[in-house]
Amino acid sequence: MLILLLGSLIFSDCQTRNVPIEVYSDPTMPLVQLPVDFETYRQNSNPGTIEAGGHYDILNVRGPGCVRSIWMLRAEGKRIEIIADGAEISQVNMPAPNFFGTLLGLEPYHINSAPLVSMPNKWVKEEFGGGEPGYTSYFPIPFQDSCRIRIYADETGGLAAMVNWHKYDEKVEITPYRFHVSHTEYNPAPPRGSQISVADISGSGFIAGIFMGVIQLNVDDLIYHHGGFTFLIDGETNPHAIRGHNMEDDYGFTWGFHETMTPWFGSPYCQVRPIESPIYPNSIFAYSTNTVAYRFMGPDPISFNSSMSMKLGTRPDHTETVIYYYKKQGSEKPLVQSPDTWQIAGTMSCTTKEEFETKVLNDLWLDWKDSIQIEGKRFKVYTLDSDHTWLNLHPIYFTSAWTPFALTKQIAFAKGIIDSEKQQKASLHLAFDDWISIWLNGKKIGTYYHDNDFGSTKMPVVLTKGKNEIIINTINFDKIPNMMLWAFSLRVEEERN
Repeated sequence: MLILLLGSLIFSDCQTRNVPIEVYSDPTMPLVQLPVDFETYRQNSNPGTIEAGGHYDILNVRGPGCVRSIWMLRAEGKRIEIIADGAEISQVNMPAPNFFGTLLGLEPYHINSAPLVSMPNKWVKEEFGGGEPGYTSYFPIPFQDSCRIRIYADETGGLAAMVNWHKYDEKVEITPYRFHVSHTEYNPAPPRGSQISVADISGSGFIAGIFMGVIQLNVDDLIYHHGGFTFLIDGETNPHAIRGHNMEDDYGFTWGFHETMTPWFGSPYCQVRPIESPIYPNSIFAYSTNTVAYRFMGPDPISFNSSMSMKLGTRPDHTETVIYYYKKQGSEKPLVQSPDTWQIAGTMSCTTKEEFETKVLNDLWLDWKDSIQIEGKRFKVYTLDSDHTWLNLHPIYFTSAWTPFALTKQIAFAKGIIDSEKQQKASLHLAFDDWISIWLNGKKIGTYYHDNDFGSTKMPVVLTKGKNEIIINTINFDKIPNMMLWAFSLRVEEERN
């Protein structure tokens, strides 16, 4: 365990009356810094039977402190709720087995990761029945004022639990990071090429881990040919993005999953079975896979300062995700102006900058209805909502073969509206990679190129009173590091006198 002395600039989250104190990095989540001086407590719970609809608090304490581990027996048929510092909305509220990594209603399986451990006793179950697993979480759960962990019974049953926690001096101000979970389940998920939102976060913090399960319902392709994860980060302040490859690559595997576990990534459950495939006999495509996989980001967390929109590519399979993250208490996204929705039309082939700069809509400023004409051809018009200032074109324009990556060497047009209460000077902040052109109220502002990376451009403009129409002409290429991302971010910043 790493012991560090809190300096004036480093690890300044923990202090006593503005005086730095000695802290250490949590071994599973190093960004969480905790005081080295503490008192250790254990809260034991064995209330017997809890009737359906009832509840029992396995911890209800005053802070400052931090939950160091939660052990739970007979979690089936129960929900876990965690509330730190009297928050109006619980940071965790979900089925207890799912919180501990048992997904999709499957028979409990062995899990051996850094923050989550599950120990079903197969011998006892086979010989005598029972053998329910002991579930353990090592996620640190800091709290300044209070922490309550409540177990709700969806069905009548027993309960046993142990919560180990540390108590700090009342004058200590601990880390502002608070533990949260986002839980989604689709049965089935949307068709291949679609994306679902698995975490939508406003504020500052970091993604700590992912647990995901898939039961393959559609066997015409491999479960990991769905496009992977997309992280759209800090659209309101400093837009940047992360794109994955295939699902197994995001978790650290290659060429599918197999049942193995490490502290930071693994697959505690993996069932591969042959299927009838006259098109691909005796190949990897002639196998179906059901799997549960995890990826914990203790060594390499994904941080965000104003927002995080986390997307997952899908196939029409039974899909469940649990996203574990930490958010700084009280942090929220800043209010910025951006089009709420966009209309999108395309695509057109393009390979050169000369071609790109000459592509202009014939009816650029006419009303966009169900379709629009571009260079004598008619294209369908789609409507997408903005997402923390982001417009992500991947769910509309993706490849048809195997993994649905975003199309490349193709142009698409996007139209959005900015409402202004008065005529005023402002700046448009546009973040993108590859090439992009922008028009405001019929006037071309410029064409910009980011050939090597994702970048931002700031453009001074004058907004008219009322509705201001913005047209974006964007193209995607297969260049690293964002070769599988087709998205841009646009926000308006008013000029202040």
